[in-house]
Amino acid sequence: ATAPYLFICDGGTVPIGDEVLALLAQWASMPGVAAATAACLFGNTIDHSGLAFDADGMTALPLRGARPDAPVCMYGTVRNVSAVSGAATLVNIAAIRALSPWPANMQTPLGAFVWLSLSARTAGWRLVADRSARAGRMRPFEIPAAMHPGGEDFSHLVRRFPGLLLGGDPFWPATLRMETRA
Repeated sequence: ATAPYLFICDGGTVPIGDEVLALLAQWASMPGVAAATAACLFGNTIDHSGLAFDADGMTALPLRGARPDAPVCMYGTVRNVSAVSGAATLVNIAAIRALSPWPANMQTPLGAFVWLSLSARTAGWRLVADRSARAGRMRPFEIPAAMHPGGEDFSHLVRRFPGLLLGGDPFWPATLRMETRA
């Protein structure tokens, strides 16, 4: 027997509260949802809540530095996101099985999760961030150099998913707070 979901939580992240998995499972169990991710906090502010892409395709961290109760964070407590980082994410195993093989050529775990995210979106799956589900980070999330323009993972992703990476993010208006050079 296999479980229908896989909870992925990196070594620097800890779920806050007993309800985190239940909240994420609510979303991951919905038809068409490939993964649900929690808001990751560092100290008293949001470190990231799902991933977005700026107009150049650079991975962005929506709402980084905002307080969880700030008005900007009330812009949809639950929303679709362009990608998940794997920091505190519940993945629907059926979605993984339906996608192309895991990318062997990615140099970083983040690159592999962005590949998985974009493959899921290409196949019609949704990715959801629920900011009421929270995880605490022991250190700020860093976007590795391989994911910056010119980096090896970034180059692979742009070649494979140019329409999803370049030109801005469909789920995050440019006016919302996003940090791209973490």
